[in-house]
Amino acid sequence: MNKGLKNSKLYRLLFKSSWGYGISALILLLTTLVYAQFFSSDLGNIIEQKKLQNNINSICNSMDAIEKNLENKNPQYNFFNDTLLSKLHKAGLSAFVYSDDSLIAWSDNDYILSNDIVNDRISLEHIQNVYVLIKEYKLENISLKLSYPIRTSYNFENEYLRNELNPRMGIIKKTYFVDDIKGSLKIFSPKGDVIAHNIWEKNSKLNSFQQSLLFFIFMLSFAFMLQFLRKIVHTYFSSRIVSLFVYISFVLIISFIVTYFKLPKLLYESAIFDPSTFASSPLISSLGSLFIITTCGLFLLFGISDYLKNLNNAKQEKFAYLFLYSVLFFLLILLKNIVANLVFNSTISFDITQLSSINSLSIIGLIAIGVWVYSYSFILSKGSELIRRNINNQAWLMLIIVSVFALIYTTFNQNIDYYTWVFFLITTVFNLLFSKGNTFKTTSINTVYLLAFSFLLSLWLNNLNSDNELSKRKSIIQSIAINQDPKVEYLFSEISKKIYSDEELLTKFQNENLEFDSITAYIENTYFRGYKHFDKYDFQTTICTKDLKLIIRPQNVEVICDTFFYENLIQYGTLTSDQNLYLLNYGTGQVNYLGLFRFLKMTNDGYMAFTVYVEINSKLKRKGFTKLLSSGEYDPFEKIANYSLATYENNKRVENYGDYGYPEHFTWNIKGSKDLTFYDYQNYSHLIYQLDDNKIYVLSRKIPPTLSKVAPFSYLLIIFSFLFILLNYFSNYYIFKSRLKLSFAGRLQIAMISIIFISFAVISSITLFYINKLNEDKNAHRLKDLATALQTEFEHKLSNEDDLSTVDSDYLNSLLMKFSKVFDTDINIYHLDGRLLSSTRYEIFNYPLLSNLMNPKAYNYLTKEHQNLFITKENIGSLVYSSAYLPFHNRNGENIAFINLPYFARQEVLKQEVLNLLMTLMNVYALIIVLAILVILIVSNYASRPLAILKKHMQEVGIGKANKKIEWQGIEEINALVDEYNRMIDALAISSSKLAKSERESAWREMAKQVAHEIKNPLTPMKLSVQYMMRTFDNTENQKERIESLSNTLIEQIDTLADIASAFSDFADMPKSMIDIQEINSIIKAVTELYSDRQNVNIELDCKEKYWVYIDKSQWIRVFNNLIKNSIQAVSNDGEVNINISLYESNSRLIIEIKDNGKGVAEDMKEMIFSPKFTTKTKGAGLGLAMVRNIVSNSDGNIKLESSDENGSVFIIDLPLSRS
Repeated sequence: MNKGLKNSKLYRLLFKSSWGYGISALILLLTTLVYAQFFSSDLGNIIEQKKLQNNINSICNSMDAIEKNLENKNPQYNFFNDTLLSKLHKAGLSAFVYSDDSLIAWSDNDYILSNDIVNDRISLEHIQNVYVLIKEYKLENISLKLSYPIRTSYNFENEYLRNELNPRMGIIKKTYFVDDIKGSLKIFSPKGDVIAHNIWEKNSKLNSFQQSLLFFIFMLSFAFMLQFLRKIVHTYFSSRIVSLFVYISFVLIISFIVTYFKLPKLLYESAIFDPSTFASSPLISSLGSLFIITTCGLFLLFGISDYLKNLNNAKQEKFAYLFLYSVLFFLLILLKNIVANLVFNSTISFDITQLSSINSLSIIGLIAIGVWVYSYSFILSKGSELIRRNINNQAWLMLIIVSVFALIYTTFNQNIDYYTWVFFLITTVFNLLFSKGNTFKTTSINTVYLLAFSFLLSLWLNNLNSDNELSKRKSIIQSIAINQDPKVEYLFSEISKKIYSDEELLTKFQNENLEFDSITAYIENTYFRGYKHFDKYDFQTTICTKDLKLIIRPQNVEVICDTFFYENLIQYGTLTSDQNLYLLNYGTGQVNYLGLFRFLKMTNDGYMAFTVYVEINSKLKRKGFTKLLSSGEYDPFEKIANYSLATYENNKRVENYGDYGYPEHFTWNIKGSKDLTFYDYQNYSHLIYQLDDNKIYVLSRKIPPTLSKVAPFSYLLIIFSFLFILLNYFSNYYIFKSRLKLSFAGRLQIAMISIIFISFAVISSITLFYINKLNEDKNAHRLKDLATALQTEFEHKLSNEDDLSTVDSDYLNSLLMKFSKVFDTDINIYHLDGRLLSSTRYEIFNYPLLSNLMNPKAYNYLTKEHQNLFITKENIGSLVYSSAYLPFHNRNGENIAFINLPYFARQEVLKQEVLNLLMTLMNVYALIIVLAILVILIVSNYASRPLAILKKHMQEVGIGKANKKIEWQGIEEINALVDEYNRMIDALAISSSKLAKSERESAWREMAKQVAHEIKNPLTPMKLSVQYMMRTFDNTENQKERIESLSNTLIEQIDTLADIASAFSDFADMPKSMIDIQEINSIIKAVTELYSDRQNVNIELDCKEKYWVYIDKSQWIRVFNNLIKNSIQAVSNDGEVNINISLYESNSRLIIEIKDNGKGVAEDMKEMIFSPKFTTKTKGAGLGLAMVRNIVSNSDGNIKLESSDENGSVFIIDLPLSRS
């Protein structure tokens, strides 16, 4: 980064001050509110309406371009060619070509545009399940209809079917096309014609991705705000206890505002804050509230950490030990309870072994757990800092006390397992042991904690998910065993009350030309299809009269209609609470009801009776399109999707579903009981429920392989790793540091771990790509073999036919159903013109989810290019599946139809195989990564140990010290470095000896000169006084006074000599220091009081707190005396002396400032101020400040002249504070 930019005010404001967090929080919060406002206000509607209109214009232009560039407009032209289909697909368009009112080509089989739609202008039409933009072009002998799907409109929604605008349009809000009503908006064609009206959904709900994105932006702004407040409080409140109280108050107020006012409202209406998704208590009422509380807790820990950072009180540290260990254990218990609640009290899946069940809510929950994990590790790391300051037996004693209490609590609390207590004990003991020295760096210790927590959480999740699955399986099998649906019975009784008073229905029965199909369709659509609950059932409505006969397929047996149903009621039926509804127990394990209604019609021969039989059968448990045909919240087989099921009556299997091969007869040695019994057999876990002496239900689930149990560890390690990196930024005050400083060991660890992760990503990607391709090829071969076998069977059964459309439809359908069950696949038969002839899944075409046209590419390859097999990918909604098309020949080799196999079931298997492979790769790499990280930590610390030793010894190297050599045998390059260091030490010792000798000789020479100079000064007046006395001795006048004056002069000069001798003696031989803990405030106060009676001397002491330091009291009295005396002497004669002494703390050191108003020291003399012979006064030896610096240095302190000018001087002393 540019150095000028780093030094700019903007950079310092954003990245080096607290305002960077505040500004970031504001920007993210505004982003959240604008995003929410976009969905819930007219602002978003205006933007999206403009985008919709632009899309309409662009689509129309694309249509015109396709028509203009059409190479051939003759009916004989192959409109199915790949070039044209590719252009249409690229533009998102569908084409339908008519010639003489006949459809001759189509590019899409999702829907069909009939020739009745004639419009040479742009129009928006509702066709089947989609709104399409249509434009017709009249070209020579053909009519070209181009269309673009604007919005889907299915009757129900599920995992694959969503009612939404075409994703290609890039519009994220929901809209509905309506008539010209009040409040609707107009949509125009490029020429300005109104083609449709629409309204935008008010308070649009967010999809899962939008919810997660908005939530994480909001939480990031919340975190930045808390960090901003933390820094502000730390800056503007000097008292630690006050700043902690204020910060806690701020955190609680912010969290209260967010949760009480539910900002943003749109986010609080999502599943993240929905109690039905997750809730464990009134406080933690949703997943979002759990996340907010977790985040607040973490930032409160940051605030407490700031409070403990400069804690220098032994009693408080003892309390901190006890508090630390207690908090750690109960935090671990709380974490276990949160994980258990997330698994048991939510609709969210946390079974990481089933990747397909993990969604965005699962990720949010795992991140919340990760924040708790980081909080625990953060407390441990801060505990290490406390321990490093004063590691002693008290810390171990506190740990023993808390551990014993925790063991007792664990013993008497069944919800707490012992390995939780063991984990607590191991982590705390590890923390104590490795906090003593620097063998392991903080990064290494945190990595160990990360691995340990990932392992513990994976253990918890495996056990909790297993318990949860067993509990759910019990519930499922008991609900299956009931074999009755009370809601169906209730709904049917409500329908019975209405159906006999339905005038329209009664009129239909009175019509002369009865249309049974019309009546049955009316009954089903009016009374049954409207209830979501009935989506779980198939309906078959039959109207019987007295002599009406039915043909039972595939036996081709003819029976009287009423007799058939009556015999079923007698043999299998039980009357329910409604007299028109019977429960049929066929022994298949399905829920089956038969409802009947009787209507009378007056004829010439009297009354004619019509009995309406409504068969209500739970949908068959078949793989295939089951999910596709069910509403998302009413999928009948969702709960048993991962299970196999068998029902036994009188020990004979009457129902079988799933992959497990159950025996025909129940032979397992299970004691007869109504209790639920779990039984592991053939790598499956079986739940056996014996309802009575005759009926047994078995619900089985494949036992996951042992390696898959490692899966949670793998994924948790990845999630927690990224989370720890992010939260480490918040644990500091600033967003970014100018440079990331890493040790050699740290860089080595990061480099090696990065290589492992990169190699994992590359190898996994390549492997998954290869396996996916291999599976697709394998799937294509399997589908080809299946299609060929099915083709052979069909040609064997129908080889004598010349046209399948002439074959009895009931017989053809029964044949298809038979082959569908044998080959376990759905089957469609298409006529030579590409239209549907028969299907085992008419529901797909009746809803309709597909049109009755063949895939256009398949039609082209089979008819135009005469291929024998065409395999392609098709889709219904977002469901993508493989589909095979092949011709059907008769005995003459003529192609009379096309067979289609939509092979959806295999797609699910393929998806699961890929997920299993990914999980296996993750597990293997997780083990490799764990081993690699442990090896890296050991190797990097071993490799960097000699460098650390070198660094330590180099820091201690000094002239005049006893420098130690290093003994090391290891890596050759390190040995050479150590040898070079030892050689340097030897050379330094020789140089130091020579320098010391030279300095001593030089010092003595200087000292001798100084002593001689200082002694000569008083000798001269003494000599002159004696000579004067000798000249005047004979003169007796005033002799006494002269002798007295001479004596005084000599005494004064002798005293001066004595002072000089004493000063040199003090400097040369300082008395031995008697260092002890002293309150320096009282020492300074005692010294300043000595000058309180001096006129014109004002000394002000600025000290708010008491400070304790290790010093020699008597020596420091001399220090302050000397400095104050110098300040007084620096003021001109009779001038007023102002001295200010202030004390304050900075980075665990005491700062003493002594400021005066003297004349100061010249700039060129500042460097010599502490030299032994330097003085600016007319008298004195110049040893005072030299002695002061000597005393300060012996007390592990520093003294410097900060500034000196005509306004005075400022001396600054810094000393280490005592922790007592």
